[in-house]
Amino acid sequence: MKSHEKIRKIREEKKWSQEELANKLGLSTNGYAKIERGETRLTLSRLFQLAEIFKLDIFELIQGDIQYMGERVASHINHECDLVVYSATEHQNLIQEIEKLKLIIQYQETLLAQQTRELNLAQKILAIYEQNIMD
Repeated sequence: MKSHEKIRKIREEKKWSQEELANKLGLSTNGYAKIERGETRLTLSRLFQLAEIFKLDIFELIQGDIQYMGERVASHINHECDLVVYSATEHQNLIQEIEKLKLIIQYQETLLAQQTRELNLAQKILAIYEQNIMD
């Protein structure tokens, strides 16, 4: 549970209206309502003020936020690890593709060399044939 949700729950358990708690905090009712809706970021001083009013330790108010942040960090780390694994796999696939392309180029170079030899031989045969015709 996030801090703003916990604050609302505690206020309701104490059967205080938003207006009553807003007065204790020195806020307008609308300003306090924004805290409960999570529309206003809670400052450390405001958290201490709320903890004092509720007679709680501040960590009881922010415990849910700490857990939420921990889950977000863990999720981010998992996502980054997935990207690293994907990148490593993709890298390996690219290396394999490059090796295949190198083999194709090598094969084509061999074919080209063979065709060049055959062409040279055909030109020599043609030259001999033309010389025999002229003689």
